[in-house]
Amino acid sequence: MDTGPSTTNNDTGMWPKLKRVSRLLLEMMPSRAAIEFLDSHSSPWICQLLRPLPSLKQSNKFSLLKTMPLESSTLSHPTTIARALMCIVMCLQQLPQHVDITQLRLPLPRKEYMESLASIIISLVASDDEIIATSEGLECLLLLSIYFVNSGRPRRSWLNNRRALSIAQLMDLHRVYYKAVDDDRNNEQVNMADLWPHIVHYDRHLSQILGFPCGVVDTNEALAPSNLKLMQHLDQHKLDALYLAQLDRIAALLIEREQGSSRLAMALTQSIDNALLSLATSVPQSWWHPSDRLSGTQVEAMEMLYARYNMQLWHHQLEMSNHLPFMLDTSEERQTEYSRIACLKAARQLIQVYLPLRTTFGMFSCCTTNFQAFTAAVILIFNMFLRSPAVEMETVSGRTERDWGLVADVIGVLDAAVERFDDRVALQARDVLKLLQAIEKEPKTLQGDKFHFTIPYFGIISIARKSRVGDQGGGQQIAGGAGENAGQFVAQGTTFHLDYSPTFMTTIDFMGPSTAADVDELMQQWLVEDM
Repeated sequence: MDTGPSTTNNDTGMWPKLKRVSRLLLEMMPSRAAIEFLDSHSSPWICQLLRPLPSLKQSNKFSLLKTMPLESSTLSHPTTIARALMCIVMCLQQLPQHVDITQLRLPLPRKEYMESLASIIISLVASDDEIIATSEGLECLLLLSIYFVNSGRPRRSWLNNRRALSIAQLMDLHRVYYKAVDDDRNNEQVNMADLWPHIVHYDRHLSQILGFPCGVVDTNEALAPSNLKLMQHLDQHKLDALYLAQLDRIAALLIEREQGSSRLAMALTQSIDNALLSLATSVPQSWWHPSDRLSGTQVEAMEMLYARYNMQLWHHQLEMSNHLPFMLDTSEERQTEYSRIACLKAARQLIQVYLPLRTTFGMFSCCTTNFQAFTAAVILIFNMFLRSPAVEMETVSGRTERDWGLVADVIGVLDAAVERFDDRVALQARDVLKLLQAIEKEPKTLQGDKFHFTIPYFGIISIARKSRVGDQGGGQQIAGGAGENAGQFVAQGTTFHLDYSPTFMTTIDFMGPSTAADVDELMQQWLVEDM
């Protein structure tokens, strides 16, 4: 990565503080042989994961060695070294478990080493206003955010991305970006400003997951009709950029609904639904089937699939999140049935995108993507456990069996993630799905009659099996609780209840506690309890 003149001045002109921090960071740098080993074994997905960085914008093949400040005769700025160290962390994170890394001679086990590097960079560089406000510092913050979201810690990712957003505004990049779009200019500052839409996207994505307000508010309408008409005639990259920008605007509406009064929720839900439908139909049909149009080199194909499938995941995630609260709240029967159908459709589509993204060119480590698929699978299972006339019709039509097939496919991909990356999020998600699957498919293999799950977005789900002598009928009783709607689940043919004396309980706490004194402890792992 080429460094700008602001960060490559001769070390004799650097402040003593900067020299001290740079030398401390250089002490953490692995040997050149270790860097060359990582470079030769780096995941082919690394180039896509780091694509938002302007310094990698023109690269078709990632080279870790080229990002290292090893050949410079002068002491590099701390943000340049910190960015290089974060590239090492990213390569280690994406390295499969079966790769023998003993020759790297890391001072700590791999995960502990990655955590120590991230912590040192945060304490020495990212948290210091006098150091971080450079183009390399902004990229370093973005790398920290990507690292934490890939490791399943969205709160820490959100914190680092919010800091990046603040620094970008101080650097006036938001104004430069929108002027560059209008003027079609191309210079170093404009290239840095290209980070702005990525920072906004990560902010919207993480805020929607965590239930936080947006960091910046859109001043224009969510969907401009003139933009939608243009989409049929844009080239691939411009179409993708415009589609993502429109999705992020729709996400702001969803976040506004979740932050606002429930009195306006229904109207906003319908507006969001209409906006997503208009956006989906504004692009060519082939846009939704990228695997049918693969061409060029593998790197080019991976770039297209990664960008397109992630946008489609985001689209279906917004659809699911838009309707899930109403699917879980039966106070309005007509709206509940409409939202149930819409939410199930989005969940199926999300899984159908997730599967090729994770299997076409091998797998990359990303806990949040696995969590999205897990949420979609739980929605399908939740629906199949309902004993309502509509669900019975789905069983007769074969839809239920196909949904169980999708759940099995998700379990298979999570299995692969566990084996390849020792992914704890995938491990716990897989085990929960397998248990839910066994309750329906193989109940005789399970011990206990009551199962409780605490899952984000769903609240408490309780399943009581009627299998003891004297019970009337078979099947399950299922209870759910989601915030203020806890205990309101009522459906024909199904008895809903909350029972806080389970024989088995599992808790998935992907969101972390609502408050915590030490944010560094947030989101370390999902909590699973066997009782």
